[in-house]
Amino acid sequence: MQAEDISVIIPVYNTQRYLAEALHSVFAQTLLPREVIVVDDGSTDATPDVARAFAGRIRYVRQENGGSGAARNHGIALAASPLLAFLDADDRYLPRKLERQLALLRERPELDLCICHAQDFWSPELVPPPGAVTTFAAAARPGQASTWLARRRAFEKAGLFRTSADITHAEGSEWFLRARDCGVVTEELVERLVERRLHDANKTTRRADHLDAIAQLIKMRIDRRRSRP
Repeated sequence: MQAEDISVIIPVYNTQRYLAEALHSVFAQTLLPREVIVVDDGSTDATPDVARAFAGRIRYVRQENGGSGAARNHGIALAASPLLAFLDADDRYLPRKLERQLALLRERPELDLCICHAQDFWSPELVPPPGAVTTFAAAARPGQASTWLARRRAFEKAGLFRTSADITHAEGSEWFLRARDCGVVTEELVERLVERRLHDANKTTRRADHLDAIAQLIKMRIDRRRSRP
């Protein structure tokens, strides 16, 4: 079965060790997307070689390093479908991710965005730091773009991802908060359909940077509300 309406956009930057696994999780979907767009954000590792192994199954494009927000925006501009899904190159879809979210959007035409639940896991080749939690419950992660299936009109309402340097650790959360303020109609699908990999290069494991980004998001939202008439 093929979901002709869906484009999957995968931003990648120096994650050659995980990209193939992410792609395999897309091609293992019970409902295959129309296209898979891999946007290489100026990687300096062997990412192009990994992508080349999927020639004919993906569209691979390369850009100068501009951050994951810029890479997602590039993918949105190239996408041919009215429905957009995202997958970080170090994460994985579970097999029914696209099928279940597409079913909800078809059932609820008023919805602009469907969010599913995700569960964290430690990458098998890495040892969790001392005291780290190793068992995680699935939870809603509205700021994690890998959990989204969006109609293109959601980005017409809210705009694209921000690409400024002060928000590079929370682009997804910034967009989601802005989307809510812009009237993007969202529904949470209470099903675990994404697995988020924890590893030594995760943005959210760099706690100080992540907390700074969250504080910036709060300030931006307050300023946005104050500017309303």
